[in-house]
Amino acid sequence: MGCFSDHYKQSYKGHVVEVEARVLSFLCTVQYDLIVDDKRVDRIEGMFGKFSLRTFVEGSESAPELIKIEIKQSMFGIKYYFCVGTERQRMAKA
Repeated sequence: MGCFSDHYKQSYKGHVVEVEARVLSFLCTVQYDLIVDDKRVDRIEGMFGKFSLRTFVEGSESAPELIKIEIKQSMFGIKYYFCVGTERQRMAKA
């Protein structure tokens, strides 16, 4: 549902992490989906502000690791950040 807007992708320890964004209305309401290894694991909708999508993935030592996607949506665009532990990096378009 809605017009496809953005698609970002990141690889992490054998997992493919993707974020899809769709514009749902002319008022800029956007639906964000977090997809890990082709499975939707989290979803959020919003207009402007900061949002987070989260999930756990199996780490290198079989202990689950929290992956968080930070989304900053403003009138001037949307920025996506991939966060694991204390690491934070900007995501690239797929």
